[in-house]
Amino acid sequence: MALRDAHHTMPLAAAVERYLDEQVGLLVAGAAAVRRREADAIHDQRAAGRRLRSVLRTLGPALRPSRRTALITELDWFNSRMGSARDAEVVRDHLALLLHGLDDPGAGRHLLERATVHAEAEARQVDALYNDPRYTALTSLPTPLAPSLWRHPHRAPDDQIMIERLTRVGARMLTARGRAESAHRATDVELHRLRRRVKDARYGAETIRAADAEAPAVVASLRKAATLLGDLQDMVVVRQWLDSPGNAGLTAPQALLAAIAERRDSALARIDTAVNSALEDWCSWSGMDLQAPLPRQSTGATERMAP
Repeated sequence: MALRDAHHTMPLAAAVERYLDEQVGLLVAGAAAVRRREADAIHDQRAAGRRLRSVLRTLGPALRPSRRTALITELDWFNSRMGSARDAEVVRDHLALLLHGLDDPGAGRHLLERATVHAEAEARQVDALYNDPRYTALTSLPTPLAPSLWRHPHRAPDDQIMIERLTRVGARMLTARGRAESAHRATDVELHRLRRRVKDARYGAETIRAADAEAPAVVASLRKAATLLGDLQDMVVVRQWLDSPGNAGLTAPQALLAAIAERRDSALARIDTAVNSALEDWCSWSGMDLQAPLPRQSTGATERMAP
């Protein structure tokens, strides 16, 4: 059943409010796990920040402009600072796996040692970040968060507005797919943009899964596509690190470069099928047409959102 016609178990805005509070909780709790150097702790805390930022952008005019802009600015700052540390983890962890699969894993041991030192240095930068007043303010957000964000204070948008916002994020995903119609012919930049749009759509569907029985299946389909696109991007990050000026003079074994290329090709071979399936699932659920252009905001929605 299409999203517009579905019977929801609660107002969509109420499901969004619950989701936002969950992400704030993960953002706040993540620091302790990072300090303990738990596996994926940096990834998990950064992901909470990315989900929050994505949903704020998706909700757009349903939120107070000044509050939305200020919070997105702080999340941009946080995600950027965390991004360097996460990329360092990606390089270290993938190098370890790739080297382990080589006939002579010791051939690239010098690279793994360099990557390990780099990852720990970036993690210490994150430790220092937690003492920054901007981080303290960001993790002191009120809960529940949404009532302070809605354009009309303490009056959540109706379901129609929420559906229109999801339709727009879906249309942006379709546009990105049009620019990367074939994974083998698309550039790395185009595929990375498509990944971001797929993740935005996934987070949009996640926000209302507590209210919509079909949303979890759509989320799972989008997650599969985003994971393959992420596997590809990880190989791009590893190769960029190997080629960076800081590693000048360090020679990567040809077997390692071949393993990176093989991993990249493996992801490329499966991306088109996964993305097409995710788009079909999204369109079936949302009621969108696969060829739909970016929708214009309706006059009725504008009137309902007017301050």
